[in-house]
Amino acid sequence: MKQVVREDLERIMQVTKRKFSVPEMQEKVYWTLTFKPPYLNELAEQVWNQEYSDVIRRIEMLWLYGNPDHQVDTYAHTNKFGKRLALRVIDGLEAYHRNLQPQDWYRLSVAAGLVGLQEKTSFAATSGINPSSVVAWDRAEPDHENVERILKELLEIISRTHVIDDSDLYFNEVLKDKSKLKVVSFPDDYIETIFLLKFYEKQLLYNPNLEIYCVPKSVRCGNDATWRDIEQLLRAPLFKELAEIMSKQGRFKLVREGPKTGGLNFNKLSERVIKIVQESHCLDVRGARAYEMAQGVLKPVYFSFAVSREMSESVTGLDAESKHLVILRQNAGEKSFRGFRQRHTRRKRAPSGREYMVAPYAAIDYIRERQVR
Repeated sequence: MKQVVREDLERIMQVTKRKFSVPEMQEKVYWTLTFKPPYLNELAEQVWNQEYSDVIRRIEMLWLYGNPDHQVDTYAHTNKFGKRLALRVIDGLEAYHRNLQPQDWYRLSVAAGLVGLQEKTSFAATSGINPSSVVAWDRAEPDHENVERILKELLEIISRTHVIDDSDLYFNEVLKDKSKLKVVSFPDDYIETIFLLKFYEKQLLYNPNLEIYCVPKSVRCGNDATWRDIEQLLRAPLFKELAEIMSKQGRFKLVREGPKTGGLNFNKLSERVIKIVQESHCLDVRGARAYEMAQGVLKPVYFSFAVSREMSESVTGLDAESKHLVILRQNAGEKSFRGFRQRHTRRKRAPSGREYMVAPYAAIDYIRERQVR
């Protein structure tokens, strides 16, 4: 815990003038996590693994500023650079790859989660990121070289056949259905959300009866997109059509009362978001942590993420070296992995020969079982 606090405070020091003692803050965070009110558990016992980094950040903000919702953007420099590249990549895709279908844009919005991932700390991801999975940029290179390389690599990734790819199911269930459907989408990281906005636009243009509720984070959570980020992105000329659909047709709605921690904990969502979910046809949930946390939700869910972490290897059965994309439709009330604590009993090998652990029942088993039904 002290190491996590120290690493986060070092990042905070780079973007704030607030003076504080790291050892003192470590003790205050520890005291807060282990404080036990009468008849209640310690806070530490109520924190999910996938959200600990954001809970610790909120505790730090409480002690430093007196407000757990105070926002310090330690990824502002990364996001500014990534936004510039991402907009140019999307512009290039639209200009020179006009044959891309909605399913391709779905895959692109997932593969984009690997772009610039080398700048995301293991603290923010709550587990280590495999360097082989990253679609990296080089700040020392001119923008056009980074853009060309990223565009080429993303197209190569989406051209492959992926083991878990239900994008065609989504197309048939949501985009081809001309009845009035409501999809609730929970975005993840900032850079991939830029690509996700373009996928929203493509969907809404394809199906004039579709409504999308976008529920980003309500406050800063690591490198995740907030509603303020998306409001700003919608001003870019590249998203002119999406902004018009939002303002003139009302079929794209931006929800400000989203989660305050990373991942997606349905026990900690606002009443308004729960009501929107209840009224929806299906959910579009982005990110590996959200996939791990939102199992068993009583709605059809399309989970999507790129396998880049050890935990993702365990819950999917796919290695993080091969840039696997996961787009998985999970039926209402079902769970597509279980037995995580027994992952040491089942092992697989990555292309490099590295051994990794897999849950006794992982996403690949769910897909195979569904194919047999």
